[in-house]
Amino acid sequence: MYENYLAENIKFFREKEGVTIAKLSYKSEVTRNILSNIEDKRTLDPSMRMVVSIANGMKVRVEDLVNKDFRKEGICHVDNKISNEVEDWMYSKNINAFIQSRNLKSADVGRLFNITSSTVGKIRNEKKISSRVFQIQRIAKAMNVTLDELLFEKLKFERVD
Repeated sequence: MYENYLAENIKFFREKEGVTIAKLSYKSEVTRNILSNIEDKRTLDPSMRMVVSIANGMKVRVEDLVNKDFRKEGICHVDNKISNEVEDWMYSKNINAFIQSRNLKSADVGRLFNITSSTVGKIRNEKKISSRVFQIQRIAKAMNVTLDELLFEKLKFERVD
């Protein structure tokens, strides 16, 4: 499993900003129970939709919320709210573009991203995949892009033969 700072960052943010679980729940549109479970590490791999909603409520980038240690590096607020609707995200198209640029076979894709053949098929057909934070984090790292780039930007990849 990849290291991430999600639980620690939520707790640090709330303490530093003086925000209760209830207030963050309201701002992020995520239930108090889910926030509490993530913060207490009872939920270790939440959906990307939840993570995006929490990032919106905290006004931070998804990449920072998951991969940056706020206790050491501080909190960098952003103004733009990103859609937490999976249908608006670019990740399936970006992953597919990466696969095509590398001319990868399905088995190679599965090994590279550590995903099932069923998930590879969904990606190839540009269908949305079940997006758990660690799975998307692993794919972004293999593609050498940030979570925010993978999820929300239309990426172009040089063809590699």
